[in-house]
Amino acid sequence: CLEVPKAWLLVRPLCPQSTERLCGLPILQLAAQTLRETALPARNILIVENNQSGYGLPQLADTIAVFGGGANVSWLDAAWLHDKHIAYWGDIDTWGFKLLSDARQHLPSLNALMMDKLTFSQFQQRAVPEPSPVDKLPPNLFVEEIELFDELQKGRYSGLRLEQERLSSDYIASRLQAWRSKTTN
Repeated sequence: CLEVPKAWLLVRPLCPQSTERLCGLPILQLAAQTLRETALPARNILIVENNQSGYGLPQLADTIAVFGGGANVSWLDAAWLHDKHIAYWGDIDTWGFKLLSDARQHLPSLNALMMDKLTFSQFQQRAVPEPSPVDKLPPNLFVEEIELFDELQKGRYSGLRLEQERLSSDYIASRLQAWRSKTTN
């Protein structure tokens, strides 16, 4: 018997061409080790923290989303990722920044999407309490992320967190399209 995988991730092509390259399958569930060893057939790889947000993603040319892994970022040491345009999208809370930092242990230049002060301020009315914030600053954050983490941790926003699924679909689509357009320039 094969060993039962310990970590699963969902893989969803976001355009017809990527779907076709994945044998027409609209979504796959792969073990982290399989994903580490198998390159995905798209130029853009979007890593999304939560399942619900991954299922709600809009169509995006030459892009495949990998989602639902949460803290499961071990596969990001895959050699094939070095030739891809990659971004990470997580919740705007202390745990989201911790997971982003963990991901950057493998991909130090990883871009974060919609994890910024602009996004938080635009949707702050949709924020909810963060029950148990991370108490230590994660090591792999960029300057703006450190500032926002510090403000969240110290209660500037009254211990609030902005979950991915609370952003508007139009906002998500426009920010993803802006990220995607950077690969065509």
